Amino acid sequence: MTDAFDTNRRECENALRSISVAISRVKSGDRRASDEGALALARARKALQTMHGHGDSWVVGKLNAETGRLASELERATLVLSGSNPSSRPGQVSAMSSSAEEDARARIQRSNEVLNESNGYVRDTARLMGESRNVGVNTLQAMSEQHEELLTARGDVRDAEDAMQTSRQILTRMAKQALVNKVFLWLIILLLIVVNVCFLYFGFIKN
Repeated sequence: MTDAFDTNRRECENALRSISVAISRVKSGDRRASDEGALALARARKALQTMHGHGDSWVVGKLNAETGRLASELERATLVLSGSNPSSRPGQVSAMSSSAEEDARARIQRSNEVLNESNGYVRDTARLMGESRNVGVNTLQAMSEQHEELLTARGDVRDAEDAMQTSRQILTRMAKQALVNKVFLWLIILLLIVVNVCFLYFGFIKN
């Protein structure tokens, strides 16, 4: 998509240079240059239409503004050339025929319609970019809040693990203490049995 945008941008810039050359030739009295300029203007606008929504909107807007400026300048130069054409005899002026004037005005009107449509595309693209930027900002904010919640949950899990580790240690100590108490209790019982046996032996059997 970037390669296509760069290609159309170069095509539009080349067409704008051709329009500038055509304007200079029209101002010098070359009638064919007006048609060449109109063709170059159509190429520039076609490239602009292809570029809409597929690249840097600032570049598109700049090229669109330059296209509009050159279109207006070409229109003025064409009208000046069509309205006043000095003849070979001094002081005599030949007017442009009505059909040629209508063709020139029709070309200019079509160019203006395309330019207005291009301006609409630029506005729509800028609006969509603004909406996309707002969505991106809201998404980043939501992700930041989720990140903070995950950090809080991780801290809670770490505290729970610490509490479980402490409880495990306490239970281990209690189990060891219970084992020691059980062994001690069995020793006392064994000692009591030995004492009773000795008592029975020395107290009754020997007597």
